[in-house]
Amino acid sequence: MNFSFLRFFLTIIFLFFSCTNNPLTTSFNQYSLKVNSVIVTNITSQSGTVYWECSSETEGSLYSNIEGKLISFYTPIKSKLHSYSLTSLKPSNTYSFAVFCGNDYENLNILNFLSSFRTLNQEPSLSEIYQRGIWIFGGMNSQDKLISDVDIYDPIENKWYLKVTTMPNPRIHAGIVAFNSKIYVIGGLIENTVNQLAATSLVEVFDINTNSWSTLSNMPTSLQGFSYGISGEGIYLLGGATTSNMLTSTLSNTIYRFIPQGSGLGIWNTLISSSAISQKVDTVGCAFNGVLYFGLGRSASSGLAQSSHDAYVISSNSTSGITESSFNSGRHGAASICYTPKTSDPFPSDSKAILYIGGSSLQDTTQPVTAINSSNTYEYYLPNDSSINPNTMSVGLPLPVNLYMAAGEISYLKRNAYLFGGLVNRGLLNTSVYYMDLANPLGNSWIELTDKMPTPRYGHKAVILSRN
Repeated sequence: MNFSFLRFFLTIIFLFFSCTNNPLTTSFNQYSLKVNSVIVTNITSQSGTVYWECSSETEGSLYSNIEGKLISFYTPIKSKLHSYSLTSLKPSNTYSFAVFCGNDYENLNILNFLSSFRTLNQEPSLSEIYQRGIWIFGGMNSQDKLISDVDIYDPIENKWYLKVTTMPNPRIHAGIVAFNSKIYVIGGLIENTVNQLAATSLVEVFDINTNSWSTLSNMPTSLQGFSYGISGEGIYLLGGATTSNMLTSTLSNTIYRFIPQGSGLGIWNTLISSSAISQKVDTVGCAFNGVLYFGLGRSASSGLAQSSHDAYVISSNSTSGITESSFNSGRHGAASICYTPKTSDPFPSDSKAILYIGGSSLQDTTQPVTAINSSNTYEYYLPNDSSINPNTMSVGLPLPVNLYMAAGEISYLKRNAYLFGGLVNRGLLNTSVYYMDLANPLGNSWIELTDKMPTPRYGHKAVILSRN
């Protein structure tokens, strides 16, 4: 090794300890033999591949310092394009390197050849994906076939994890609730023995710790198209119909309560409200502090879309204790998203709220419906115990597309609301995912993600594990 090469080599080592913010791609024009460009691809949490292009066919070399160990690479093969993969790196670290073309070390200006890149974050564990991901359960495809695959969308990495589990009995218009690291699938419409959709009383639970399904105690009756929410140790169900014929089978003033029992089968109770509850199907809502809010939906007697809004107070077994703002338009099959920030969340001071999105204004008495007039309406409701403007219903910016029977949830880490799938028109599925920044829920627009839903569906539900 001659002295000029040694001087070059030692200077590289010095610069690796003193230089951190260098461009990823650079062009050099000082000499007739030069590096035209440098780029790093296939970057992961532990590796990256460096490509560099020479101005003519020549040898190539690379030097780097990886965790205190000098890495050197030289190829005598003359080529314009050279590459080398740096491995055994640490996540979320910046790594510098130097590349050059040829072997005329006397004419190299090494400052122009230094570049750097940053490795990705550590690949999340399955447990992390489960906890921060949005689970997509149930629903139908564009041919009205029930979907059994359960997918997870990770909003942190904007990545889908497909078929993380399979529903033993796929269904539509069910209640799907995450509670104590388990996901409960309650009622809905399933396919019977003659390949027809029928309401069911079946209750199943997916345990994320054991990655297994179990069958629990059946509901007191078959039920589909109902509102539901969690309060205390119970899951409360309200409204809906006991068959697929809503004209003859809707419940009157009845609330069902399910109390899970760890490894047991659970206990069902039937409550009769002390005040009247309108008979409706496909209402939506949320439970906050012992109050189950429910609204929109279809009238059981006519199938007309409703704009009414009500609340069942669990402690008083009544709907008469609270006055709720009505919706601006009648719709059924809307998506509802419950926003319930906790003190441990990045934005704990945000007000709890309910987001109501889309739906159909068309009268219909069948289930599933035969025709829709989908909507792009987005309404934002602050409940009665909100710290700001309680009992306020406001209209936000509309969706970019009309949707019926979409599903939505929150990423509290991202402070975004997400909306998945749904029908644009009967037989035409929406394949897109939309999100909205909740920093300004009435002023921010819904934005379409680049990646599409891997399994488009409607009548499905989206749940997260971090709220209960």
